[in-house]
Formats: sequence, C-alpha cells, structure tokens
Amino acid sequence: MVSDDEDGGLVMKRVGKKRISAVRNSAKKILPTSETKKVKDESKLSTHPSHESYWRRVVNFMDLDLLKDPIYLNILFGLSIFYVAEVNFKMVVPFFLHNLGYSKQDIAFFLSMTAVSDILARAVLPPICDRMKISRRLIFVIAGIFLGLCRSGNLKTKV
Repeated sequence: MVSDDEDGGLVMKRVGKKRISAVRNSAKKILPTSETKKVKDESKLSTHPSHESYWRRVVNFMDLDLLKDPIYLNILFGLSIFYVAEVNFKMVVPFFLHNLGYSKQDIAFFLSMTAVSDILARAVLPPICDRMKISRRLIFVIAGIFLGLCRSGNLKTKV
C-alpha cells in the first residue's frame, strides 16, 4: 500500500505478497462503493510489522523464499561448484608450472596475464554478446570449452 509520509513523498507498503501502487491508493477515494470494498478487503490482508515474527521479517527482508525455487537452487549450486574449481585451479597452477620448469617470473607473468584477461573479458564481452543473436547458454558452453582448451594448451606447451 502506498501512503504519504510527513514530507509529502510516497511510501510503498507491502500487502501480503502484492504491492499496491499509488494509483490504486488514490483510486480508493474516487471508486464506486463495490470497488472501495475490494480495496478495503485487501487492506485487511496486511499485517502490522509488530505482529509478524522476527524470523518472518528476516525471510521477507532477505527474500529467502528464493530457496524454495529449484531453478534458483540449480544456478546457485552450479556457480558454487564453478567458483570452488576456479579457486582450486588458481592455487594449484603455480606449483604445476614450477614442476614443469618455469621460473618464478614466468609463473608470476602467467598469473598476471590470467587476471588481466579475466578483467578485460568481463568488460568487453558482455556488450558484444548482447548484440549477437546467440543464446546465453550456448555462449556459456563455448566459453567453458574455450577456457579449458586454452588452459590445458598453455600448460602443455612447455612439456
């Protein structure tokens, strides 16, 4: 529900799981009686914040209802596996390169170029991929395959 605050601004209030716009709130004053009754019934659905339990307020504030969505959980699980693998890769690479005979300067240069290319790719590729007519899933698969080939090819050049 939207109401005026002391400064004359509008304040948005939550009514159940729906939000009521300022237009609907101002319509209360000019609607016929049957419409006004509907709006009054909707206002009964709202609970005062002091009547909600502490945990319910935390769930609403943090939008923890997302944890019930299987698509969201799938994305969350996949990204967590990806980030753990990425961190492990970055921790193991210096030791692997050292065993291949690279000097510490070469290893530092390799890790620096990895970070620079990561930053450049994050800045340059999104605008390019937004203009292409390829699905985001296909771009992700192609990028994953390309990343794996580049990493394995770069490490095997010394052997």
